[in-house]
Amino acid sequence: MRRIILLMLTAALGLTLAPAGHAQLPASFPAAGDILDNVLTVRARPALDARVIKRLPAVRSDQRLTIVHATTGTTDAAGRAWVRVALQMLPNNTKGWALADSVALYPIRKRIVVDLSSHSVKLFRGNRVLVSTRKVGIGKRATPTPLGYYYVAAGYRLPGRGYGVWALETSAYSPTLTDWPGGGKVGIHGTFNPGILPGAVSHGCVRVPNAVILQLKRLAPAGTAIIVRR
Repeated sequence: MRRIILLMLTAALGLTLAPAGHAQLPASFPAAGDILDNVLTVRARPALDARVIKRLPAVRSDQRLTIVHATTGTTDAAGRAWVRVALQMLPNNTKGWALADSVALYPIRKRIVVDLSSHSVKLFRGNRVLVSTRKVGIGKRATPTPLGYYYVAAGYRLPGRGYGVWALETSAYSPTLTDWPGGGKVGIHGTFNPGILPGAVSHGCVRVPNAVILQLKRLAPAGTAIIVRR
């Protein structure tokens, strides 16, 4: 259905789409967007006969659109364009290849940098800092915040007071709490107890003041890159 709508809009605007499998790559990377078909097949190599790593539904079980975040791209010998996508799965930092004509991507200019050593979170657009705080809670020694390259998968308010006024769902998973709801997804969220910040106080999530998470809600949409470093 999403592909049909895209084709209708393209025809109405008098534009021309590349033939199937011969889509153009995004102008720059990283790039993010959503899935055009019902299911996106992600493979180990940019080849139609490569092993399937994962099949992503266009719509998640919570009825939100699945966000695709691509880090680079290539073209195979047959002229098919492929994008390398970061996957929301264990092991963390898993990536695979998907046909570029199966996704609608746009360049991502922003990135969230979480520095565990300095207990800081910064949101950048290029080299410009848009948001910055050193009042950050990170994972405890037994439940660390996982290092790596991730992206914002969704945003929502969770029930209760444990997650502050808003939460960003990231593509990272806890390597130690896989039996938690959602398989142990790691979030960046607010807190109603700012006195505990900064410190190693969480089960792996990144906690920031409510005022900061509201800034991130406004400025860091789904697809935004996340770098967690030490």
